Amino acid sequence: MITIGFSTRNDNQKYIEYLKKTCGLKNIQVIQKINNGEKNLSQTYNEILKESEYDYVVLCHDDIEFDTINWGKKIINHFNNTDFGILGVAGTTDIPESGMWWEDKRKMMGIVNHKHQGKKWESKYSKSWGDEITQGCFVDGLFIALNKKEIKVNFDESVDGFHFYDVYFSVNNFLKGVKVGVLYNIRLTHLSIGQTNEQWEKNRIIFSENYKESLPISSERNLNLKSQKNFKFLKKYNLKIILNSGKNLDWVESTLNKIESFDIPNYTINLICNEEIVEELKQLKNKNITFFDGFFDEMSKNLSVLKWEDNFVSEKDDLIFFIDKDVVIKNNIFSSITKLHHKEKSVFGCAFTSTLNDDDTIFCNEFGLLRNKNNQISVFMKDNGSYYNLLNGQKVSRLGNLSDVFATTYQNLIKYDWFDIQYDTNMSFNDFAIKCTFNNQKSFVDTDSISYQKSFVDGEKLNQDMNKLIQTIMSNQKYQPLIQLIND
Repeated sequence: MITIGFSTRNDNQKYIEYLKKTCGLKNIQVIQKINNGEKNLSQTYNEILKESEYDYVVLCHDDIEFDTINWGKKIINHFNNTDFGILGVAGTTDIPESGMWWEDKRKMMGIVNHKHQGKKWESKYSKSWGDEITQGCFVDGLFIALNKKEIKVNFDESVDGFHFYDVYFSVNNFLKGVKVGVLYNIRLTHLSIGQTNEQWEKNRIIFSENYKESLPISSERNLNLKSQKNFKFLKKYNLKIILNSGKNLDWVESTLNKIESFDIPNYTINLICNEEIVEELKQLKNKNITFFDGFFDEMSKNLSVLKWEDNFVSEKDDLIFFIDKDVVIKNNIFSSITKLHHKEKSVFGCAFTSTLNDDDTIFCNEFGLLRNKNNQISVFMKDNGSYYNLLNGQKVSRLGNLSDVFATTYQNLIKYDWFDIQYDTNMSFNDFAIKCTFNNQKSFVDTDSISYQKSFVDGEKLNQDMNKLIQTIMSNQKYQPLIQLIND
């Protein structure tokens, strides 16, 4: 069913028996290649592929321990149920022009344990995706599983020594359309720390030159953005959804269609729109919508006026969502955040979604401020630029998140006097989160709720508002605990 091959300097029958025992399969072929530098690793691995009796082949180092039993069954299951051709336990979605695959650590994925000089630790390049596979363009040679029926080319034997063979193999196949991915339900421990040397650097330079027409390389992603199981809404659980449309008619229609697709039992929509398109929007004839002419472009200024309108919000609204223009809702954020509110009702202050950029990178999973030993303040944006570090569940955050989707309760809006209008962007939501924090209520980032946003493309406005928020915190002594201390 599976062939396992490895290169070693000395005959290692004990390791052969270890692989057979931990693999968990009866039909297993183990190929040992004793190699003291007479051949490069690409040549050795190609010999193993040629001699392999089975289509599923695992090529691994001889200094790893498996922390997962019956790992061979998991390999077979992955190949039987997906069209991946190459799998590993660590890798990346992007390879830069330098050829150094771990240069941008935000693009790395996988989890590997290390043990060295009696100490063991976890190297976590991304969150765990359980039984799922995350798609990339490279897997590390520590552990490579492949399906011979899917790969297009074998190892490049022109690669000298024992370095960069994995990069050539992954990239050559990736560029020919083979799916490359990282798995998470097999954990192993590498009995060394892995270091570069002169040979590695030489091979890197040659690779960068040989592939300069293709570099940088970026793979497709296969993010699973499904919500957790939908919350079973209570009959009297009323949601108010406030949409700030600006002049974007297409956005309004697509957002309304998305909301309707979630089959929420009890909700009403306040649609803040520019007077130029209000008549067009009224043609939608949706009984759940109440229209309000917007007075300004920015939501915080809108709401400083609109909050006084009759029936804009009321004590009948259990949970109020604010969604700014151009946000794209990816999954059922209403169910997920309502479930969070229902669970944490006694301490619920407000909630934000996790946000993605247009290229599927994470914009923010959490926002905060850091102070170093020189009393300098810096901005903390959790997982910014990463693909696969979306989390499942909720995080409690001091300042919430840089998200244009925000939820709170009517009682909190009244209690904390709505939003501060000094901000041109939705940093006013973070200002509100501060009020919640200092009234013993929690600000959550609901990482089961995913949205795309474009609102922060104006970097100058964002920086100005960021500085305003920092000054607000710095000038008020009681807010100082909001700043996390770091040692740099």
